[in-house]
Amino acid sequence: MFRSTDLGAAIPTKDTVLEPSASNNQNVVFYTTNWSAAVSTDSGASFTYINPFTDLPSAAAGLCCDQVTIYDPHYDITVWELQYLNDANGDVQRLAVANGRAGVASNSWHYWDITAQMFGFPTGDWLDFPRLALSTNYLYLSTNVFTSANSSITTALFRMPLSALSSPTSTPTGVVVNDPAVDVFEPVSGATDTMYFGAHFSPTDFRVFRWPEAAGSPQLADVTHPAFNYENGDGLCPSPDTFNMCGRSDSRVAAGWLSAGTLGFFWAAKQGVVGTQTFPYPYVQGIRIDAATAAHVDDPQVFSSSYAYQYPDVAANAAGHLGLSIVYGGGPTTYPSSAIGILDDFSPSAFSLLAVRSGDHGPSNNSWGDYLTVRPASGNGLTWVGTSYTLQGGSAGSSVGPRFLWFGRLRDDPFAPSASSHDFNAVAGTSTGSVVTANFTGPSAHAADYSATIDWGDGSAIGPGTVAGTGQAFNVTGSHTYSTTGSFTVTTAVSDAFASTSTVKGAATVTATQAANDVKVSANPASISADGASTSTVKAIVTKHVGSTPVAGDTVNFALSGAACGSLGAPSATTNASGNASVTYTSSTTTGLCTVTATETNAGGSGGTIVTQTRAGGTYHPLAPFRILDTRPGSQVGPYSSPFGADTAREIQVGGFPGSHVPASGVSAVVLNVTVTNTTAPSYLTIYPDGAARPFASNLNWTGG
Repeated sequence: MFRSTDLGAAIPTKDTVLEPSASNNQNVVFYTTNWSAAVSTDSGASFTYINPFTDLPSAAAGLCCDQVTIYDPHYDITVWELQYLNDANGDVQRLAVANGRAGVASNSWHYWDITAQMFGFPTGDWLDFPRLALSTNYLYLSTNVFTSANSSITTALFRMPLSALSSPTSTPTGVVVNDPAVDVFEPVSGATDTMYFGAHFSPTDFRVFRWPEAAGSPQLADVTHPAFNYENGDGLCPSPDTFNMCGRSDSRVAAGWLSAGTLGFFWAAKQGVVGTQTFPYPYVQGIRIDAATAAHVDDPQVFSSSYAYQYPDVAANAAGHLGLSIVYGGGPTTYPSSAIGILDDFSPSAFSLLAVRSGDHGPSNNSWGDYLTVRPASGNGLTWVGTSYTLQGGSAGSSVGPRFLWFGRLRDDPFAPSASSHDFNAVAGTSTGSVVTANFTGPSAHAADYSATIDWGDGSAIGPGTVAGTGQAFNVTGSHTYSTTGSFTVTTAVSDAFASTSTVKGAATVTATQAANDVKVSANPASISADGASTSTVKAIVTKHVGSTPVAGDTVNFALSGAACGSLGAPSATTNASGNASVTYTSSTTTGLCTVTATETNAGGSGGTIVTQTRAGGTYHPLAPFRILDTRPGSQVGPYSSPFGADTAREIQVGGFPGSHVPASGVSAVVLNVTVTNTTAPSYLTIYPDGAARPFASNLNWTGG
């Protein structure tokens, strides 16, 4: 269990019929219930309330209840379905869409409203009980259709292209399928180029639909299966306080999945005798069907002689393994409680179940449901996110405790860190101060999920590192005093709470005396027009050579050299608390390069940068492709003939390289094609201007081989 979070005040309006749903896009999680919604940016460690009544415009007679969410990784969109109360015209089921993680985190949605009248039903008819599913290119909305007299007349499935939903300016259209002979369509998780959905046709016949993306309508087949006890508000599973969680449950299909060419569906069934089996409590009945032939495979069940199982949901992950969220309770000792399950290569014949949280009361209104939700993490991951809830401290809706769940196998740890080393300098006998020894990516974006240790490489005891950062970018810092000079290998190990560890080795260079302060100089923009008026901000950053801490209150002198140079707004500036000192550079009317040198007056550090002055507007000059570097033995180009090793940095000449036709001066930017070959381990390559700070983003990423 990677996360099991009680949402607390983030879900202020609660009821024992909670209908929680969740989806995630990496560390950003979206959670809905009947009357509330919430967002998390730290992988579900904490949540913030979103008000569905006011954060989107109202529709029909106002927000009703049912809400569902799902994330599509192909188009990087999160879909939020909201149901609004019906008026004289009918009701509205709204599809709100957020693009990327930023869209969800900032609560930015575009939306379309769906009505029964769009399906061709008369004025006054309305929709209820929405379900969402995805294939590669389509979103599927399943819903019941009711008359204005509140009589159920059919179930419908609406298919819409994801490409249109992802664009705020589009007007999505879709195809509608309905079947008045069945109770409710349940689309499957795990579909790709073909969607499957199913429903009860009779107590012994299951109707399954096959809808290829390229087809305008689905094909159907009826599959005969053994009878079960249809549940319709008559399930009995009283908990020790006599309240009946099963009092509202029914046998509508609650879960569907596609795994390894086999379809599966789950629904609730009533207590009683079925054939040779006796069920003292309501249970979960299922059916599995061959997707290609529609042949009946078997009829899985989840049951107990001690309590009931109800309200299942199942999702297939990227490997075809199945994750389950389910509620159990009833009998002399068990209140409504939540559990998860996994069906995979470790547990191939039945769901391996794990209790999540035990409730301590039953619902005084004898109601639960109507559904829980499970999704593959980030839409196509190897783990799952899901929902559950229990009653804690009371029997009314105000005592409901909604939970966000992130679960899976340890081998598929979604929070595993990925670290890179950070070299530093030190002085023997002097503390390094707080020095960075490693940077790492923490997928959960929650610093508390990670810890670090530092081996300083001099035989001293391994100590803890301090983890800090924002988003998914973190660093590890520590302080140490070396007693002798030399070069030491510093080993930093970053771990998450589930024993996934990334270990990297960096270098500490320890000298006998303090070196001059470090001065890094940059110009923004680095290329300006040679018009005598364009300006660039030249900034010097002064840091201590040991520890890299900023030097404040120091005077930095700036100087120009080069025939093309313009002028400086001031000859010097004083560093601020961040160690920054800036002056304004104004161009001349001569194209070419101007070197700006900055020298600080404390420990005598200096640095420089080049401002390129180009023709106004700049001109792109295409050149014939020319190789300036090849490190392969036997085909060397440039100064290096050996492969790049781990944590290697090399300077490559571009301007003025013989034969390249790239001028040695007057050039503000170049276009490079960079490839790697014969890789031996997973790694990455970052290409950036010499003299500039290395960016966090890489240009190439690869796997070994």
